[in-house]
Amino acid sequence: MNRNKVMLIVLAVMVVAVIIVVTPAILPTDDPDQSTPAAQQTSGSKQNQKEKAALEAATIMTTWTPTVSNRAGMEHRSRSQRNITTHC
Repeated sequence: MNRNKVMLIVLAVMVVAVIIVVTPAILPTDDPDQSTPAAQQTSGSKQNQKEKAALEAATIMTTWTPTVSNRAGMEHRSRSQRNITTHC
């Protein structure tokens, strides 16, 4: 082989390598990580549901007040039970 043919083969290999590397970057692909509008809407509705549930839970936690103290009732029942058992 003469020098011109070797240079031509090397040049052809380099061109093919560049095409293989550049083509996937240029062409659009169907990547599952890329969100479509329908997928975004679905994830958005799930996000809205989570936000509503979190808001409802936060509202309940910050606004709930017991009408009668359960602890006081339990203590009273405990004392009355001790009085019953000690008098028998």
